[in-house]
Amino acid sequence: MSNQPKALSITLKSTGYMGIAKLIQWATQGYAEALHKRESVGVFIALLADGYGLSPVLAEKVLRGEVSYCQVDRDVTLLLDPDETDNYLHRQSAIEGHDIPRPVLVSEERPQNVHH
Repeated sequence: MSNQPKALSITLKSTGYMGIAKLIQWATQGYAEALHKRESVGVFIALLADGYGLSPVLAEKVLRGEVSYCQVDRDVTLLLDPDETDNYLHRQSAIEGHDIPRPVLVSEERPQNVHH
C-alpha cells in the first residue's frame, strides 16, 4: 500500500479588491518579464508562497504555467499531482501555528474547466 497522498484540488480564495485570478495573471506576466530581463523573480514567488502558503517550488510552477488550474468567479483552483500535494501538505504543516490567515480550500474533488 502506498503512503503517497492523493492528488488535491486547492482553491485560492480571493480577498480584497483584486481577485486571485487577476493577481496570478499579473504575477505570471511579471515573472516572465523579470526572467527575460534577468531580474529577480522572488517577489512574484513570495506573493503566492507567503500569501497562500504554497511552497516556493509550487508557487514558481504556477507562475511558469506548469500547474493545471481552473477559475471560478474570482477564485482559482489548483489541481495538484500527488508529488505537489505532498509538498503542499509538508509546507502547511511547517507553517501551522503561525498567525497568517491563508484563504485556501483543500478538496480531493477535481473541477471540470481545467486550464494548463
